[in-house]
Amino acid sequence: MKSEFLSKLPSFFDRTEFAIRFFVGIRRHRIPFEKISRALPLDARVLDVGCGHGLLSAALALDAPERRVFGFDHDESRIGTAREVFAEIGNLSFTVGSIEAMPSNDYDGISAIDVLHYLAPEEQESFAAAAERQLKVGAALLIREVDTACISSHCHRLYEFLAIRFGLTKTRHRRAHYRTAKEWRLLFDSHGFDVTSWPRESFATADTILHCVKRGSS
Repeated sequence: MKSEFLSKLPSFFDRTEFAIRFFVGIRRHRIPFEKISRALPLDARVLDVGCGHGLLSAALALDAPERRVFGFDHDESRIGTAREVFAEIGNLSFTVGSIEAMPSNDYDGISAIDVLHYLAPEEQESFAAAAERQLKVGAALLIREVDTACISSHCHRLYEFLAIRFGLTKTRHRRAHYRTAKEWRLLFDSHGFDVTSWPRESFATADTILHCVKRGSS
């Protein structure tokens, strides 16, 4: 990914309110845009689930003009902002909907970054099954979640508790539902994916990124 794309991303939000600019500024430094983009094909249809304000969606679209990116989120306000600030990116579109109504298509890649802990365990299972159905054989599903086996996960869990409690994060459930990295791997393995974990970028974070590749029929 060209570094100028990364440096320009926050400027799309220059005319938005301070709270959005602040949030986007933090996310800008917490998402490994280049690594995620490299793991997804260029001439491809990619679905970014739980895209929020569309930061990763836009990065994936800007990095590869031949890539068609679909951002998807249940939060109408965030999708409205994403549509407005990224209106000029022709290979990018945004849709509002619940996780159960994930847009149907044969995708070449799906990303879900910091999303699945907002779902109940049975909904996480449903998502894994739906992603397997929607992806082509050999296509990648990229997941980032908190590994509760890490001591540092307590900081993240406290933040999410407060964000949900005070309405900063919109979710249908009043609590987050976490798993260990091993449990996340087993979840996606049981739904037809070969799963590998990317090395953790810092000992100070509990984030784990799973690279899940859809298996062919045996």
